[in-house]
Amino acid sequence: MAQTKAPFLSTAAILALALPLAVIMAVREPDAAWMFILAAVFMPIAWLVVETLKFSNQETKPALEDRITLRQSVRSAGLLILIPLGLTVLFTSGFDWINDAWETRILGCAFGLALIVIANAIPKRPTSLSQGGASLAERQAIARFSGRTLMITGAIYILAAFVTPNDLAGFVLSAIAIIGSLLVVGRCLFAMTRAKSQA
Repeated sequence: MAQTKAPFLSTAAILALALPLAVIMAVREPDAAWMFILAAVFMPIAWLVVETLKFSNQETKPALEDRITLRQSVRSAGLLILIPLGLTVLFTSGFDWINDAWETRILGCAFGLALIVIANAIPKRPTSLSQGGASLAERQAIARFSGRTLMITGAIYILAAFVTPNDLAGFVLSAIAIIGSLLVVGRCLFAMTRAKSQA
């Protein structure tokens, strides 16, 4: 259990920080309050449900490794929620120099940097030893592919945030993030399909 303490505390801290930011934005923009509150509570609820359903009766070493991996993933997702929430609080604090163009650039740069940091950490995480699914070598290959793909996605995202016209920025940046994510998901699905066919 000591092995999971550090991932639990850091993950819980990141998710907890999102709640006061969401409350601030809910007060400032009551019409969109539901969106900010949902952003803050979705990951903690999802994390609780997954840990409860998947790990409540498992104490083996592979299960502990899977739990650490889950918490690291939740922590990464929490950062990608916390950063936009924090910047949104900043953008709505009355600073005259933050116009729409700079808001897009700052947010795009922060999101892209967070994605690069997370992508750089993915291949360095211990690979779960749990049985079933893809082989150990295949899972390591997926981790390397995911890390490279998301790092490139983050770099392109930052560049696009600075060069894309403001009226197209929302569409272009969303497309970049979606394409990068779909490439990773597609690689994982391919590995799962191949593992099933070889079983």
